[in-house]
Amino acid sequence: MNNLFPLSAADLYKPGHAKMYHPKTEVIFSNFTPRGDKYFQHYAPNAPKGVIVAGVQRMIHFVLVDMWEDFFRMDEDKAVTKFKRRMDGSLGENVVDTKGVRQLHKLGYLPVEFRSQDEGVLSPLKVPVFTIHNTHPDFAWLTNYLETVISAESWKTFTSATTAFNFRLLAEEWANKTCDNKDHIPFQMHDFSLRGLSCIEDGYKSGIGHLFSFMGTDNIPAIESIEYHYPTEAIKQGATLSAFSVPATEHSVSTTNINKNISDVSESINGKSGHGMNQDDSRFWGEVKFLKHYLTEIVPTGIASYVADSYDYYRIISEASKELKDVIMSREGKLVFRPDTGKPEDVVCGIPFVEEDNLKELLSGKHYKDQGTIPKVIKTEKGYFSLHLIWSSEDTECEAYVYGNEIPEAEVKGSIEILWEIFGGTTNSKGYKELDPHVGLIYGDSINMNRAQEIFKRLEEKGFACNNIVFGVGSYVMQMCTRDTFGFAMKATGTIIDGKSIPVSKDPKGDSGKKSANGFLKVVESDGTLSLVESDSLSVVDDEDNTLKLRFRDGMFFNQTNIDVIRANVTKEVDKAIGQENK
Repeated sequence: MNNLFPLSAADLYKPGHAKMYHPKTEVIFSNFTPRGDKYFQHYAPNAPKGVIVAGVQRMIHFVLVDMWEDFFRMDEDKAVTKFKRRMDGSLGENVVDTKGVRQLHKLGYLPVEFRSQDEGVLSPLKVPVFTIHNTHPDFAWLTNYLETVISAESWKTFTSATTAFNFRLLAEEWANKTCDNKDHIPFQMHDFSLRGLSCIEDGYKSGIGHLFSFMGTDNIPAIESIEYHYPTEAIKQGATLSAFSVPATEHSVSTTNINKNISDVSESINGKSGHGMNQDDSRFWGEVKFLKHYLTEIVPTGIASYVADSYDYYRIISEASKELKDVIMSREGKLVFRPDTGKPEDVVCGIPFVEEDNLKELLSGKHYKDQGTIPKVIKTEKGYFSLHLIWSSEDTECEAYVYGNEIPEAEVKGSIEILWEIFGGTTNSKGYKELDPHVGLIYGDSINMNRAQEIFKRLEEKGFACNNIVFGVGSYVMQMCTRDTFGFAMKATGTIIDGKSIPVSKDPKGDSGKKSANGFLKVVESDGTLSLVESDSLSVVDDEDNTLKLRFRDGMFFNQTNIDVIRANVTKEVDKAIGQENK
């Protein structure tokens, strides 16, 4: 399927449309527009509504040129026969006319004009992000024949780029509150999603959108895609894209080394004999031995990430880190601990608790409906325990409370506080604590917008800056979306038939949200806001104020962009959104 026949990259009903259009149809004009956002779950607080324009240049390269190279190189009769065989076999003999396909092959290129907004720009909902129309009157059928593949190759990148943009806004907001600078932001949200996406192609379509807002990624195909489709002059000369990751373990690395150390009972493990230990202790000292080797021999300098939940995460971060403190602090670089299990908010920030002496006062006047505001852990002279409340039959008063299981102190403190107590750090000018640069934390499991926001909030409440944590943004966020997340649709809005321009529109009575634009379209900018202009003349697309710029016409590219320009556009949108455009 790597060399998919381009005429097969369509819904099966599309080929029959050529003879369904009016025989004197000269032009079909269509647009691609995000119609709504009711399924989008990742807006940052107070973020502007809309989508980041993304992936258009890659899509044009692939859909309008690369896919068609083999077709135009094929023998004409062979190409037509291949098309006819599929149509006759699936729709019925001679149901689909092959005349247009033969004419297209003779022409040797796609006779269409494609215009789009600049990539990296935030486009409002219900405003077209690109338009397409045929440039040769014999190929009006081609415009919407391409709808299926254009849509399939476009919506995911728009959606992922918009998700990343909103995570960027969140990072910017909390950096403004709790940090002296924003040096950490390009790397605060790291793309962890590749393995959970539907295929490698999905990986780079999604991943390039993330790299419009951030520089941290483990998505190699996305880096390759940007270097191929969005190269700067430096990249063309051999430089690499500004996208980074760090050496990092995974569970297969950690567990195999830990258990190898355990099996070497004849050797001491960090000065401890492997003989006579229980399983937990032998695993712990086996892991201490491997972690020391990892930091001193495998990655002796620079940032090194270590997944620490193979067995007992809290023991590793609180005890192993003490055992290896001198090694960690003398190393030129940072050890980043990665927990991968638990409730992220609690693992990072700790578990909220109430002092036993303050419990009765806290419960006073509380209704059952308010119980979510009451900590689920109580601190007593004997330690921390889970707290269970017993409410009155009317659910208006707490009649009693009982203690449950004891909660380890490390879990109540949370990872950042543990690292602070062991390694210390500094307090910035805004009064928030920042960990010593030899240690850090990354959390990459089950992170979404609400959780990231909650973690930042709880860190602030404990007096910690937001730059103490990096998030791995995974496939749940990047994969749990569809074309309907932003209601993307490509619809015909204008036609020319027998020399007459005719605006057309879809306006179903049962769903006003599916109402399309009407006519030949352009988009204009006024006071920083993009808006749609509808016209009854195709010439409107050539107006100088049309922000839908020419990108492709009759086999040739125009107004190509690069990743540096796109990132600059995103930064402008970030500054605009947080009110710092002129600062």
